[in-house]
This record gives sequence, structure tokens and C-alpha cells, in this order.
Amino acid sequence: MNEDQLEQISLEWFRETGWETLYSPDIEAIELVLKQAETLSNEWSK
Repeated sequence: MNEDQLEQISLEWFRETGWETLYSPDIEAIELVLKQAETLSNEWSK
């Protein structure tokens, strides 16, 4: 078994147990939105 096979088996297990999996571009987009929201929140708090 190689690293990719282990990763795919692990991701499938998480999906079967109710977790949602994301791909890297999705995660990067979410991190960008969260960072922007934090910036806006900090500015509104001033």
C-alpha cells in the first residue's frame, strides 16, 4: 500500500462516518474567507 492509497482509504472512512472532506483548493478558499471575516470583525470592533 502506498501513501495515496492510504489517504484514499482514510478519506473514505471519514466520509462513511459522517465527516465531510475537502480538497486543497476548497480549504484555501475557506481560509481566505475566514481571514477576511476576521479582518472585518477587527475593524468593526474599533
